[in-house]
Amino acid sequence: MKMIKTFSREELYEEIWEISAKQVSLKYDLSYSDLLKKCKEFEIPIPKGSYWYRKNTGQDLSELIVPLPQNDINEVHIDRKSLKNIRIKAAKHKEDSTENKNEDTVKLDTTSIRSSLSFIDDDKIERIIEAVSNLNQSPNKRLHKSVANLRDKIAEWNKREKAASYPYFDSRHRYNDLKEPKFVKNISLNSLPRLYRFLDTLVTVIERIGDNVTSNWDIQIEKDIVSVEVIESTDKVSHELTKEEAKELAEYNDSVKFNGYAYKPRIKKYDYIPNGKFRFKIIDSKYIKDTNEFSIEQSIPEIIVLIYQEYYKVKNLRLEREEKARLYEEEQERKRKLQNRIEEEKKRTMSLLNTLEDFQTANDLRLMADKLEIAGKLSKEEIDWIRSKADWIDPIVSSTDELLGNRNHENSREQKEQYLSEKRYYW
Repeated sequence: MKMIKTFSREELYEEIWEISAKQVSLKYDLSYSDLLKKCKEFEIPIPKGSYWYRKNTGQDLSELIVPLPQNDINEVHIDRKSLKNIRIKAAKHKEDSTENKNEDTVKLDTTSIRSSLSFIDDDKIERIIEAVSNLNQSPNKRLHKSVANLRDKIAEWNKREKAASYPYFDSRHRYNDLKEPKFVKNISLNSLPRLYRFLDTLVTVIERIGDNVTSNWDIQIEKDIVSVEVIESTDKVSHELTKEEAKELAEYNDSVKFNGYAYKPRIKKYDYIPNGKFRFKIIDSKYIKDTNEFSIEQSIPEIIVLIYQEYYKVKNLRLEREEKARLYEEEQERKRKLQNRIEEEKKRTMSLLNTLEDFQTANDLRLMADKLEIAGKLSKEEIDWIRSKADWIDPIVSSTDELLGNRNHENSREQKEQYLSEKRYYW
């Protein structure tokens, strides 16, 4: 399993040019290939061989130094080689006391934990170290309530599953309509007690740190969820025929022998037998498994580090999604506001054009009235009426007509014509 070391770009650049990339990888127990990959990704130049030759011989280096280019990224996260340094191998200490004579003691490498979790607040790192430093629990300790509930659900599920497989009808348990409990398909019956003890320790540690395990057996750290699995490994062995399968195969052979043709029964070639070895897995990510040296129960410190490293990834992905959603919503709001401004501007412009049309119409009416007056074809009363209508239509004068009231100059021509043409009753 990998751990992470965090550098600033400037810090990593300075160290590489001081002691070389290879020495940096050895100094911090880093994956050399990952270090080179990250240097390329984040534009951190690496000295060439001629640089080290001149440096070691005391020659001028000014022509060979490549300055660090500008980059928006400040932090660089590089995989460490393994988690083995979190826990220094057990060392036997001979004590005068008979009780401790053959006892192995395990020391926690707190420096590696702090380095691997450098993205977490210092106070929380200290809580994590304290929680994983005190894992000794009584074998007779009562299971955590959530683990006991899981145990009861799995027991009831297995009871229903067994009853549902009966060849006869059982009205009480014929159908298993329960929700499948987590872990039930991945852990054999014989290994369930071990699962419960492991989960009890895990829940206890997580709660000591200040976080919690959800009802779905995911780890909730602040706003984020880390999904985990515990899987029991299996051994692949040749399948042994059951009585029913042997009977089907014999019938098939007889049919082929006497009839020349028959459907061959589908019998699997291999069985996969649970072997009691556990694997703790972050869904779609890394895992820790039982080894000859350590069981996953003894690997709780590494598991906790793995969980919080995954939390950091999940958190950053969430923040990235939220930032994208925020920017998208801001862009949509900007577009909505722009569209509203455009629509408002269109309305104002149309109102202006409608008002201008009234102004031009009023002037045309006055000009017509003047010419009709000169021609003497209409009476003075009719000429005055035309001029009064011009004043009513003119947006500058905008007089109130005794019968027609006030004219809305901003309305469209169609609206104005409709007002004048529609029939209304005023009694």
